[in-house]
Amino acid sequence: MIEHIINKEKLSRHDIIKLLSAEEDDMLLLFKKSAQVKNDFVGRKVYLRGLIELSNIC
Repeated sequence: MIEHIINKEKLSRHDIIKLLSAEEDDMLLLFKKSAQVKNDFVGRKVYLRGLIELSNIC
C-alpha cells in the first residue's frame, strides 16, 4: 500500500516513482488523495486560460 507515501509532507524520488507505478487499489487511493488536495487548495473553481496570437510570423 502507498498510504504512508501519500501522507508525507515531502516526497523523495523513490516515493514519486512508486506513486507513478501504482495499480488497482493503490491507484484509487492516489486519486482520492489528489482530489482532496485539489479541493483543499483550489476548491470547486474552474480556471480557463487562452492564448491570443497577434501574428503568425515566428
